[in-house]
Amino acid sequence: MILLSSTTKYVQRGDRSMRGLEKADIESIFQQLDAMGWVTPKYGRRYGDVQWVVNKEVHRKWAARGQEEEERRARIRAEIIGGEAVARRREEKRA
Repeated sequence: MILLSSTTKYVQRGDRSMRGLEKADIESIFQQLDAMGWVTPKYGRRYGDVQWVVNKEVHRKWAARGQEEEERRARIRAEIIGGEAVARRREEKRA
């Protein structure tokens, strides 16, 4: 999944820890990301209507890291499934 842009509402719809953030906190985070060149603001027609556009270079820079994380999760998932199969066989032998 590639994130092209985000808003404060989108962030607040995230996981439980993000739902508790205030709008000012989220805007502060976006301002820090803007200062680092990760996002740029795109202002809407209404006051306070800001959409933060993600710099495409960020996706290119972190693509390898994302692939590594995906592979790591797949390995862990396979280990869990393998462990469950071993446990089932042990239960079958006991029965």
